[in-house]
Parts: sequence; C-alpha cells; structure tokens
Amino acid sequence: MNQERLLRWQRGVATLVVTALLAFAMLLVAVLAHRNVAVEAGASAAQYRSTQAFEAADAGIGWAIAKLNDNTNIGTDCLPDSDASAVSFRAHHLHGGASPGGWVPTTWDDAGMMRSLQAACWHTDTGWACSCPSSGAPVVPRLGGTVSAAFNVELAAGPRPDLVRIVATACTSGSSVCPASAGSANDASSRIETLLALMPGLRAGPAAALTAGGDVDSSGAPLGIHNEDAASGGVAVHAGGRVIGTGLRPTAPAGSALDNSIASADPDLASADPGTLFARHFGMDKGAWMAQPAVTRIDCAAACAREVAALAARGSQLLAIAGDLSLDGPIALGTAERPVVVMATGTIRINGAVALHGFVYASAIDWRGGAGGASIQGAAVAERDFTGSAEGDLAYDAATLQRLMRGTGNFVPVSGSWKDF
Repeated sequence: MNQERLLRWQRGVATLVVTALLAFAMLLVAVLAHRNVAVEAGASAAQYRSTQAFEAADAGIGWAIAKLNDNTNIGTDCLPDSDASAVSFRAHHLHGGASPGGWVPTTWDDAGMMRSLQAACWHTDTGWACSCPSSGAPVVPRLGGTVSAAFNVELAAGPRPDLVRIVATACTSGSSVCPASAGSANDASSRIETLLALMPGLRAGPAAALTAGGDVDSSGAPLGIHNEDAASGGVAVHAGGRVIGTGLRPTAPAGSALDNSIASADPDLASADPGTLFARHFGMDKGAWMAQPAVTRIDCAAACAREVAALAARGSQLLAIAGDLSLDGPIALGTAERPVVVMATGTIRINGAVALHGFVYASAIDWRGGAGGASIQGAAVAERDFTGSAEGDLAYDAATLQRLMRGTGNFVPVSGSWKDF
C-alpha cells in the first residue's frame, strides 16, 4: 500500500514539474513574442518619423521654389502683405542676380558670424504656419505632444554664379532649429539639397531700340529713338517695312553716322513668323511663357493701366496681357533697378506721360502724346507696325535688358543635382 502511494506521489511530482516547465516555456515564448512586437513597433514608429521628416524636407524644397517664383510681397509670416516696405521672398533671400557676380544669398550678423537668411514652416493641427524674417533666425514654436514636422530652408551660393543652392532641413517634433541629426530618441531629421537655375523671363533682348516687323510711322511727330550703345550695333530703328517720319530724332553712338542708326526694309524681319519672333526673345511660345509662375497674367476687358502699374509697384516684373492694353498717363512702370516686361498678345496703346523702364512687346504698338514725360528706357518690339504721334523718347538701355535677362524668370531644379543626407 505504501508502495502504491509512493508511485502516485512520484507521478504527481513529475506532472507538476512538466507542467511548470511547459508554463515557463510558454511564458518565455510570450515574452520573446512581445519583445519582437515592441521592437517592430519601435522600428515602425522610427520609420514613420523618418519618412515624415524626409517628406517634410522634400516639401520644403518645393515650397521654397514656389516662393522664389512668386512675385507677391510678403510679411514675416510668409503671407501676402500690402505694406509699402514689404518685398517678395526672392528679394528677401537673394540679390545681385543681374550683376556678373550672379546670385548672392542674403546674410545676417549672428553675434559676429554671418549666416544665410532662413525661412521655416511647421505643421499644426490646423495646417502649416511659416516664419520669413527679414533678419535673424526664424521663430518656430516648440511643438509638443503629437508627432509634428517642421522644416527650415536656406539659400547658398552655387558652384557657378548663375546657380543657387537650396538646402531644406526637416525634423519631427519640431524645435526652433531642425538639427542635422536626430535631437532625441523620438525625433527624426532629414536634409535635402539641390541646385536651381534661372529660366529667364527674357531670353534675349533685341539689338535695336525699336524693332517692328512692318512699318514705323511716327506721323511727323518729334519722337526720339536713341541707341548710343556701340556694342549692340547702334541701331535705333529696325523695321521690316518702311520708316516714315520726318520728325524722328534718332541718336547713334558717338562717331557713327545717323543714317546707320535706321535699318528699314529688312526682308528677313518682314517675313518672320510672329511665333518665331516671340520665341527669339523669350525662348518659348506665348502660351508657355504666359503660363509660368513668375508671369502675372492680366485680362484687360477694359482699361487697366492702373492695375498694371499697381502690380509693377508690388513687385511683378513679368506682365502678360491677353488682348489689347491701353496705357494712359501719367503712370510709371518699373524702375532702373526693377525693370518690367510688358507683353500683350494684341495692340499696346500708349497715351500721355507714361514712363516705363523695361521691355515692351506687342502685336502692334501705337504711341501718342506724351510731351514732357513719355519715355521707354530699354527696348520695344512690335510684330507688325509701330504707329503714332508721340513726342516722347525711346532709348535702348543695355543695362535694363541685362537685368531682365539675368534677374527675372523662374527658378527650376538642375537635373542630377538633388541630394539627400
């Protein structure tokens, strides 16, 4: 009997041991499984934050390019601002594009160290908010709690004077400055850079002060047409047809004959297709040029000279008018430092004291009146005829055309220059 009890006790102990071992094994499997789940969850969260930071940096590049190609004057919040002292994002961050030295990023003095001016944006529950200071570092609030993203962008000199380097650094759980590497165990960051080149608003200026595919008829008015720039050839009037106007006051380079300043009856110019003539100066057709972000398109159902002048005053340098345009003075369009391109698919009619710095291009040009105040400093092109009885002055200005060719247009990424770190 005692032997039988001993055997039952031994079997119970064995069962208990086996059960304990099985329970321990199951616990070990559960612990390992939970550990794997925790590791994968952590890796997934890290990947999520890393992807969020990368996408924010990529968005920063796109946002900055869009801002560079937007002529709207902005405030410190990067939103449109009508204040007289406001300037565009491009004017904030770049200068010198029209000079041979190329584009130079704007800098500010940070306790004796010159730093490139930056802009920053951060994401909140209600959307994105941005900071575009005119000096100093952007002010970005600390984003706590939920996973949020922020990016800052800065412009730097490129490997060539005509190129600009743009760098975007982004981070999650954003702070005032997104670091080049993660700032904490829960943060992620990303840095992207690319080179930008300017696709100019004016590809090539004309060689003459006034170019017309047809006739030039000033109706005997004392219109002054001047080209004293020997490097351009010194041609004041270049016409495909006749040049009519006994009162014309041409000016040629010093030492050159006045007869050489007027070139008429040019068969190549007379037979030139308007589309070809436009592409010769702008590098593309009219539709493509007018669709560019940096071009401000105006539909003038009625007289809109004041609207055109207001847009130029707010920083728009490339103005496209669908149809005809009437410019009645007194108004001023552009300045020597910020000239404008005024392009109309129809006829541009100028009347009175209209002072314009820049380049005028139209299907036809009619210029009347303007004694004692009408002028165009730059150049003008009419696909067909130039007519009128103006008493103003049209002067070829190589420096103005250079500013338009080197300082206006759209920034586009340079193929193969994109890098992420």
